[in-house]
Amino acid sequence: MKNKKQNKINFGKNGRRNNLDYSEPYSKNSSKNIFPISAMLLITLMVLSIFTIINSEEVMTSLAIQGKLKLVVIITQTISAPLDIDIKLNNDNTTVNITWESISGADSYIAHYSSNLTDLRIMGSSVINVTGIAANYWLDINANATKERYYTISSVKGTKINTSTKQVGKFDIELKQGLNALSIAFNSTEKNLSQVLRPKDSGIIKTVYLYNTSYSKIDYVNGFTKEIQLNQADAIFISSIKDSNLTLVGKVQNITINLSQGLNFVGIPSDNKIPITQTLSTNPTGCIKTIYIFNSENNYTKLDVINNNIFDFYNSNIQYLEKGKSYGIYANKSCLFQ
Repeated sequence: MKNKKQNKINFGKNGRRNNLDYSEPYSKNSSKNIFPISAMLLITLMVLSIFTIINSEEVMTSLAIQGKLKLVVIITQTISAPLDIDIKLNNDNTTVNITWESISGADSYIAHYSSNLTDLRIMGSSVINVTGIAANYWLDINANATKERYYTISSVKGTKINTSTKQVGKFDIELKQGLNALSIAFNSTEKNLSQVLRPKDSGIIKTVYLYNTSYSKIDYVNGFTKEIQLNQADAIFISSIKDSNLTLVGKVQNITINLSQGLNFVGIPSDNKIPITQTLSTNPTGCIKTIYIFNSENNYTKLDVINNNIFDFYNSNIQYLEKGKSYGIYANKSCLFQ
């Protein structure tokens, strides 16, 4: 029997193959070409994933080419979060209305609230969720159950939930008969003082002093007719004819307080109370020298500050600088209280 024609393998210099002739099998026991150079063999093993964003929808397309073309499309819809949230205290001085912008394509909304702002921001264990809200507003009929309460909103579309980075809140302040040194807990959404300062007992506020490095006096005559923008940490002194409570509402902000050289009356730049054992944050460091805590019309407590550390040399047993109160802060130079 004649042997089959053998393929010729030509070698160049250094023994390298210059030309391979695969026109016929080179082994009588081989039925396939063992050299993986066929483009079709490579294509059958390739999977290509393409990620694109089309009309605010995340589209994942997988092309699996295994002998024939298969197209698999998985669509995960996205939804925008509310950027503008507002809060208003109702005429009963106990319930609050939370409103927000309507989000196109939203199936519903979730109202989240907690008495702990830090917990709300991380959706911690204290957060209560009110689901299935169809409109862009929600009434909290139990807002007066806690001294402070903070809110944010999520948009819902299918299984997708997107939570706003904005928060609003309400804060109850105890009023004493006489002069009270307070600070605004939020950026107020109202400018008319009659809407901002609404104590539980109407008609008990007679005079308001707005003060930082200078003061302005506003008397109550058939209501406050003056409009003024009150911002978080602004100092406000209120003269009341009896003990009562005052509820403030507004938008929560992360703030930095500008201190002038000399005496400043301000609140604290914090969402929570500051322990006096905590080192203060200022820029530059060491600009705050003294903190005066107003106790009554003719009484105050003095705290010394050395290198941003608070010292109670007079054993006043003060433990915290509190939100909602104003303090006399003496700075030896202009600086930022953070």
